[in-house]
Amino acid sequence: MPALTLFTNEKMHENIAIYTKAGFLETRRMTDNGFNRVYFRKDLG
Repeated sequence: MPALTLFTNEKMHENIAIYTKAGFLETRRMTDNGFNRVYFRKDLG
């Protein structure tokens, strides 16, 4: 697996902080099915 990707709701500030601290990089923000999502990626290679 070359990378891990995930998303969370932009209102979940604690999650965003945890993912950032764990080395995930924010890749985009978008609205999906009425939810404001924040997408992250962490390269494993």
